[in-house]
Amino acid sequence: MIFSQRKGMVLFFGIFFGALVALAFFWAVGSKTITLDAAPKGQWHFDFIKNAYLPAEKDLLERDINIHNGAIKAIWRSAQNGGFAEKSACGGMKTFSMWNTKDQWCAPLANNTIGAFSEKIINEKYKYSDVKWAKGTLVGSGKKVTINAPSAYYTYSTDFAVDVPYDITEYVALVVEAKRLVSLCGNSTLLESCLTNATLNSWKFSSCTEEKYDSQDGKVPFCVLGQELFFPSSLQIAKKRPVEYRFALDFS
Repeated sequence: MIFSQRKGMVLFFGIFFGALVALAFFWAVGSKTITLDAAPKGQWHFDFIKNAYLPAEKDLLERDINIHNGAIKAIWRSAQNGGFAEKSACGGMKTFSMWNTKDQWCAPLANNTIGAFSEKIINEKYKYSDVKWAKGTLVGSGKKVTINAPSAYYTYSTDFAVDVPYDITEYVALVVEAKRLVSLCGNSTLLESCLTNATLNSWKFSSCTEEKYDSQDGKVPFCVLGQELFFPSSLQIAKKRPVEYRFALDFS
């Protein structure tokens, strides 16, 4: 039949064409040298993790630790300065920032202060911008870093958001208590006696370790013991101690 003959011819030419392709392939292989990668399967992935990914993660971990410690130092520095990054608008008494005068209150903006001190401390080693304190977290913007590994390169962001176990609303409670004391003992002829009876146990005169009453024209310096935090030390051993808030109040 004609149909069967055509089918046989198609099959013949198909086999013939396939044979030509096979011969051409073996000729090409025989005329060139092909080097196959003899590295074990997964070697590239192993090298990438070892030489790029892990160094990046180590750097980010070290940054987080240093940033956390910097934030703790900033909290301490802020408290020592009465919650101000610069001078208080109410002035000062010796080394204490005033929280009030006869006419006004100068409540500290601790969020801004801690953010400013943190950025200054952290940038002694790194380079960050827009460092801010927001709801128990210190956040900041950093530059991207690229690691050039032998088999690849890896780029990662150094932006951070580090949680710090500190309740900044403690400043609010201190201001409320300070206003209560001024209202209660303001213009008192027996100021020391009034304050001694009215202050909480955590409120100390002048110093948190060597308490001594001091007064100049109705202005009295205080040191208040706050919440306890683990503070980094030069020996790399964190020691838990209370935050010490230093400021002065005007009772005149």
